[in-house]
Parts: sequence; C-alpha cells; structure tokens
Amino acid sequence: LPAFQIRMLDSHTIYNTYKIQKGKPTVFIMFSPDCDHCELLSKMIVDNIDSFDKVKLIMVSPMPLKQIKQFAFDNRLTQHKKITVGQDVDYFFGSFFKGF
Repeated sequence: LPAFQIRMLDSHTIYNTYKIQKGKPTVFIMFSPDCDHCELLSKMIVDNIDSFDKVKLIMVSPMPLKQIKQFAFDNRLTQHKKITVGQDVDYFFGSFFKGF
C-alpha cells in the first residue's frame, strides 16, 4: 500500500502512513460518518477493543472533518489509543481501490 496522508482530528496535524511501524499488523477502515453500518462496526470495535491488542486500527473518511470528528466522538473512538481516526485528505482509498 503506498503511503498517503491523513488529516488528524485536530485539523492541523497531517499523519503520513509511511510512519506506520513495520511488522505491526495494521487495519485500515474506510467509513462514512452517515453510514449506519459504519456506526455499528465502530461500536463493535470499541466493545471488543481488547481483542485488538496487537493491531493498529486506522479509520479514514473523505468526508468533511467536522462530520468525522462528530462520528469519532459519538462512537467513543477518540477514547482509544489503538484507534487513529482522520480524513483521507486526497481521497486515496477511493482512487487506489477504483471507486470504493
């Protein structure tokens, strides 16, 4: 997976995925803040967060940052260091995976 940029919830920090620790399992999840299935998945992840001890979860959305922040707050994603949430700045996933 090529490196790409994620705008963090503080709206100033840009996280480049090339910084991901090599050898550590990482799961990318593309979501939409207005998706019921995404909300259900987020709640299941938070309810079972201990199952992800050795996994880094990175949740990205191309939607406006304000909506992403609200989704992350509402679903308690910001309470867990194992979960990184941010904006897919350049719509990398959609273009890389051909219109995901």
